[in-house]
Amino acid sequence: MKKLAITLVLALAATTLGAQTWSNTSVVSNHSVSASLISLEYAYEHALSTKASLVFRAGFPFVMTEYDYEYDEYYGDETEVSFDPSLGVTIEPRYYTNMERRALNGKFTGNNCANFWSLRTIVYPIGGKIYMAAIPMYGIRRGSEHWFREWTFGVGYHSMYQGVAPHINFRLGYTF
Repeated sequence: MKKLAITLVLALAATTLGAQTWSNTSVVSNHSVSASLISLEYAYEHALSTKASLVFRAGFPFVMTEYDYEYDEYYGDETEVSFDPSLGVTIEPRYYTNMERRALNGKFTGNNCANFWSLRTIVYPIGGKIYMAAIPMYGIRRGSEHWFREWTFGVGYHSMYQGVAPHINFRLGYTF
């Protein structure tokens, strides 16, 4: 696993050296494969306008789950938290906020490398139940002709927790 991570980091560093090769001022449609510390996913991003897109994503995210165990009266109840793999589907409308400004400043904007607002809707089954999350997100996407890295931050409703929870993600990906 360490060798794979080191290889990905080196490949990403090598491809970002020539990141200023081409830019565009509007959102483009693309296919990508990405991985984070807790997921492996395929995505298709479809351009809706010059500043908006719709991302369809499917893959294997690891979902944090809580299990409640009852012990005897002396120890009381205990909760165990674990990360379980699950098949997940995401639909995410995005609005890119600084594509034109980055292009005017000579920054790389190919493959939608810009800042964005989105509403991430995730559906995933765990233990025979289907859960959903709706998370307003702010994201930063940077990269080169094929490789990208993406940071997203948000707070939204998760049906598994029956309440609001934070969401932070870092993703490395390859666009083709």
